[in-house]
Amino acid sequence: MKNQGFSYLKRIVRVVAISYLGIVFLLYFFQERFIFFPKVLPADYKFQFSGDYQEKVLTAGEAQVHSVLFKVPTPKGMIW
Repeated sequence: MKNQGFSYLKRIVRVVAISYLGIVFLLYFFQERFIFFPKVLPADYKFQFSGDYQEKVLTAGEAQVHSVLFKVPTPKGMIW
């Protein structure tokens, strides 16, 4: 009777461990899909912010990457 309870406990621990590893595996390999939600904007889209900013367009071949540079009076660093 005592051995049967231990076997049941081992089975529960095994299921929890496999489930945990599966979730960690999925989160690791699909983390960009959870963090970034890309949205395709029209080519003539103009950003509208209340502060001072400058839009930069980087071109590589036919691809374009739009970025926004926010200007502040006393910057403490830059985020890439």
